[in-house]
Amino acid sequence: MKIVFTNHAKYRINERKILIFDIKLTIKNPDKKNVDSHGMIIVNKRFGRKSLEVVYKIRGSNFVVITSYYI
Repeated sequence: MKIVFTNHAKYRINERKILIFDIKLTIKNPDKKNVDSHGMIIVNKRFGRKSLEVVYKIRGSNFVVITSYYI
C-alpha cells in the first residue's frame, strides 16, 4: 500500500516538524491502534519522551494520512 498525505496533513507535518520516516514507521509498526466511529484509524508510537499519533483512513489501496501530532 502507498502512503499519501492530504494538504492538511502536509501543512501540519511541516508546522510541527514531524519526520515522514517517523510517520511511516508509526503506521507500519504502531504501539497502539484504534478505529473511531467514523472509520478513522489512529495509531500511536513512542519516540523517546514523546509519542507520535497519526490519523489516517484506508482508501482503495492507499493509506491517506489526515493529520499527525505529538502527544
